[in-house]
Amino acid sequence: MHAILAAAVFLALPCAVHAAGPTTTWERPDLEGETVEDAVEWLRAAVELDASAVATRRRHADRAVALLGPGHFASELIADAVRGDAVQEPARLAAAYEALTFRPRKEGDMPPGFPAFTPVHAVELKQYPQYRVARADHGEGPDSAFFSLFGHIQRNSVKMTVPVEMRSAEGDASATMAFLYERPDQGATGTDAEDDRVEVVDVAPTTVLATGVRGRRREVGTEAAEARLNAWLAEHPDYAAAGPFRVMGYNSPFIPPDQQYFEVQVPVGRVE
Repeated sequence: MHAILAAAVFLALPCAVHAAGPTTTWERPDLEGETVEDAVEWLRAAVELDASAVATRRRHADRAVALLGPGHFASELIADAVRGDAVQEPARLAAAYEALTFRPRKEGDMPPGFPAFTPVHAVELKQYPQYRVARADHGEGPDSAFFSLFGHIQRNSVKMTVPVEMRSAEGDASATMAFLYERPDQGATGTDAEDDRVEVVDVAPTTVLATGVRGRRREVGTEAAEARLNAWLAEHPDYAAAGPFRVMGYNSPFIPPDQQYFEVQVPVGRVE
């Protein structure tokens, strides 16, 4: 019932949630252009081959990498696929294809200076500028936090933005949800005078390691994404986690589950 109510609230928001239209998607430059389209076709052909056609599949994959170039995030996904277990190779190449072709639905604007979404299955470092959030602990549950935050932004004329930040409980810290303000200079920090569960705080500039995930978070979970980030950190000892994992949710409940998108992130810092 709470999930239905939350969806109804999203539908009723007098803000940018639906302004972009149901077919508008997020984009990024390294997913655009004829060269990428050609690489996608070679990769699609590789994925559609019979599992036994190993040599041909790898030739197609090599053509895709040659088109994308060694610095492209998908080239690394493809290289990892063909270096790994041959049995898992088709599925891993399919993941690389999905990373190049899936576009998250755009339901609102991000604060200024925010980095682009991270493609599904990919892992990348991203830099966030300072931003302002209204944050609430879950209390009786995440829907309880949602409605406290929704009341706060309504009272303070703050438009609904994306993504929504979610942090799990860790140690003495409780699980929280946060709505991002439109600008870092909007409103004022401090406790909401009408709901002391809501605290407006500024988040300092942060470097995160991020990976994109397709699907409804409560169904697909975050464990595989967290493992992907931990594996990257193990391979890059010059970086270390600087805080707990967080989820950045980009979609409201009424987006079809197979089109929903979120990121799992962990703040990181250079190891001196």
